[in-house]
Amino acid sequence: MAIPIPSNLLTQFASARQLIAEHQRFLVVSHEYTDGDDLGGMLALARFLEAEGKTVARIAFAGVPENLLFLPGHSEVAGGLPGDFESYDVLITIGCGT
Repeated sequence: MAIPIPSNLLTQFASARQLIAEHQRFLVVSHEYTDGDDLGGMLALARFLEAEGKTVARIAFAGVPENLLFLPGHSEVAGGLPGDFESYDVLITIGCGT
């Protein structure tokens, strides 16, 4: 039995897909004390965006915790904004409550 998807969720996904289609350069940023679900989400989203032909900068301001260094792609996560951060089109935050 299929679970119905609320129409507002479908609208939000469509809006996100349009945002991705219309832009090229993405900053994906986690909060300062990145944990496994934040880092995993960041890496998965970055992989998807790159598969779509997008440029992605991954940022975790305190770096990647030692216990998460096994995750594929962790070495591509920077500890701060790139020098050309103003040239990015979209900022996506991961694991930030506000």
